[in-house]
Amino acid sequence: MGATAVVAVVLLLLAPLVSPRLRQRGLFLGALLALLIALVVQSAPRVMGDGGEYLAMALNFARGAAPSLSPDDLRQASEVMPADASRRLVLPEYVGGDGRQDLPHFWLYSLIAAPFVRVATTLGGSPLLGFATINVLLLLCAASVLRKRVSAATALFVAAGPILWWVDKAHTEVFTFSLLTIAVVLLRTAPWWSAVALGAAATQNPPLGIAMLIVVAYALASVGWTDRRVWLGAAGGAAIASLHPLYYVVRLNRWSALNEGVDQHWPSLREFLTVPFDPNLGMFVHDPFLTAAIVITIAVVVLDARSPLRRVLHGGRGVLALIAMLFLFSFTQTTNVNSGGTPGPSRYGVWLLPLAIPVLEAAPAAAVWLRVLAAASVVWCTVEFAPRHAELYLTPTPFASTLWRDLPDVDNPLAEVFAERVSRIEPSPAPPIATAGCEKILLMGSGDTAPWPSQCGTAEIPPVCRSAGALCYANRSGSSYDFTRAPTSPAWIAGVMRAKEGAVVRKETPIAAYVLPPDQPPPPAIWLADGWSYPEHLPGPTPLERTMAWRWMADRARIAVMAGTRSTVRLRIVARAHERTRGLKVSMGETEVARIQVSAIRDEYDTGAFTLEPGTTYLTFDNVDGSAPAGGSDLRRLGIAIFHLELVTDAK
Repeated sequence: MGATAVVAVVLLLLAPLVSPRLRQRGLFLGALLALLIALVVQSAPRVMGDGGEYLAMALNFARGAAPSLSPDDLRQASEVMPADASRRLVLPEYVGGDGRQDLPHFWLYSLIAAPFVRVATTLGGSPLLGFATINVLLLLCAASVLRKRVSAATALFVAAGPILWWVDKAHTEVFTFSLLTIAVVLLRTAPWWSAVALGAAATQNPPLGIAMLIVVAYALASVGWTDRRVWLGAAGGAAIASLHPLYYVVRLNRWSALNEGVDQHWPSLREFLTVPFDPNLGMFVHDPFLTAAIVITIAVVVLDARSPLRRVLHGGRGVLALIAMLFLFSFTQTTNVNSGGTPGPSRYGVWLLPLAIPVLEAAPAAAVWLRVLAAASVVWCTVEFAPRHAELYLTPTPFASTLWRDLPDVDNPLAEVFAERVSRIEPSPAPPIATAGCEKILLMGSGDTAPWPSQCGTAEIPPVCRSAGALCYANRSGSSYDFTRAPTSPAWIAGVMRAKEGAVVRKETPIAAYVLPPDQPPPPAIWLADGWSYPEHLPGPTPLERTMAWRWMADRARIAVMAGTRSTVRLRIVARAHERTRGLKVSMGETEVARIQVSAIRDEYDTGAFTLEPGTTYLTFDNVDGSAPAGGSDLRRLGIAIFHLELVTDAK
């Protein structure tokens, strides 16, 4: 922690000692501003996760253009961000009728950041400084509302908590967090403004629209149907929230571009508890002083005979408990549970922090222990959640590592979390996957048995863990193992099953890096032979556009490969199916090389290893589920589109 940050933390802790209240609030905001600036200065601006989308749209807005991207916009965006981030912007399934590229995440946050991005670039700085500026202002605005209405201790827990890590990122977490904080603080006194704040937050995260409806219902019940402020707030929040679906309906004829990341299912209890309490992802595990404050406050309220239990539900706390359950449910529906962002916990966990405000406010006004915990929390979060820290989602936390090594049966996390953090690969290899000392092993049944890691000796595997697709943990107990079913999400187990069938799927393949193979072979080579439709690409003459090419097959097509010597290779394919998932069988003569389930969203697949003889070999692609009419004036039948083919030498 730098000297400026240390001074800012000290001022934050001294702010409650200053009077009158207005001066105390001013010192609090000034100290928070100094802390935020110090943390941003110590960090290096970088694009992470979906940040490339927000940056590209903000650059467009800063130039007075629309949020959708033309080929020139894509080229300009690629010049100011890392290659992997710019490649993620090229999504042919989200191209509008005018040929412009839309993006899955909505543009309101980028629109707000655009003026600051314009100033930063005009002054010769990184556009990411514009995002850091708007994030600081958003957090100060939320802190101002917070400090005016709650105790200093509560304000410290929230405004100087884990959200600090996001302050310099081109990402919506500070935007969402700030609006949620304002909505929670104003719920009891001005629920109409809470509805507006949640409506704005819902533009970036649609589940918050349901939270807005819950708040409107609470406002109508508590304030009354005749108060026009409630109706104006409801109308304002709904109008802002509707921008998201209306835009995508007009542009892409769909209600949202985020539904590809939704895994609709009824979750298990472990899925519900993962974001708040998992040893790796749990926000309340990574923010221990806040957790201690919540637990002690609840205990004090429950045990105080002069303070009936209904006090906990006073002032809309019951409504916020309902919203918390909504959030926990929505977190379980993501296709990527072990997502990046933050130096450990799930990024969705920051949504839960503002919901702790009314719980903390139920503590006795003179509680010294709450102030001590708040001071410790500020120091802890300033160090542990400094923006300069790298995201750590492919390594287990020290706490989780200790549990898995010494008490492996105590924690049985979602299989995705264990597999990716132990293997340090996303997506992980198919099980078995074991900790370094074989204390905890993730197994997957194959029908007759469950493959066991060779370095871990032997064990008798129970029948429940042998059935096809069954996931189990083997937890060492003395000289043997105890077995228990491993919880998982449908999306992850589906990906693993595809891998077991011989097709390894890799998400977010950078399509802009791919060049479609030519029609004629420059040896040694791989090229498209017969059965392929004409090449297609996004309209425009730039080199970037010419890399976004694909060709359709109907029911059968062939490719040719030329090898100078006998070679063991793997065929890497980037493809998508027409309208729905379709099976693709790859054959070499009468020998089946691979059978792949190609989804309707562009993805990357790997056939697994096979052997090529010297000379030219033809591989047959069979669309086992058949083709379908293209529709409209296009008379073709479409099955599977190929964006990229590549032979990779098998390293095994």
